[in-house]
Amino acid sequence: MLAALAEAPDGLSIAELSAGLGLGRTVLYRLVATLEANGFVRRDRNGSCFLGLAVLGLAAQVQPTLRRIARPTLRHLANRVGATAHLSVIDGDEVLVVAAVEPTSTQSYLGCRQGSRWPVERGAGGRALAASRVAAVGQEPQVFIAPGHGGFEVASAIPDVAQLAAVVGVLMIVEPDPDEVGAAVREAAKTLSIGLRG
Repeated sequence: MLAALAEAPDGLSIAELSAGLGLGRTVLYRLVATLEANGFVRRDRNGSCFLGLAVLGLAAQVQPTLRRIARPTLRHLANRVGATAHLSVIDGDEVLVVAAVEPTSTQSYLGCRQGSRWPVERGAGGRALAASRVAAVGQEPQVFIAPGHGGFEVASAIPDVAQLAAVVGVLMIVEPDPDEVGAAVREAAKTLSIGLRG
């Protein structure tokens, strides 16, 4: 139900929720009342349902979970290609770095900090995320290479994780070998997809 409400900025009536979710109205009234009492759903005077502010508390817990799951894969990727590896998500019209790992196998590398942001249309990460929106479930993730961040970014969207627009990438000082680095980034994206789906 929360996913359906997240996709309906104008709200949904109980009848619309019932039709969309295939649940009876009695069940939905009870569910809505429970979620409303806990702040996860709010209703306007017409009875339309909207997401409540309590979902913000849940969202705040997502980034630590993403970092915990991603760090081993990012560490492996960073050392494999000798470049800083990052996991980033879409936040409005920006790419937000949730986790970044610098290589231990290289002395010179481009830095990237957790919390860094850049416009979604800039760099390979934004292009990878745009391509993932139209990709079919199970489709091999595309790898994009673009100049940026004082060097080059190689990125691939993490495939097949519902409700998550995320990308894994590396920042390189020199122009990367698309076959070698691209394969490493794609493999990391697929590994993270499996880890995030549990």
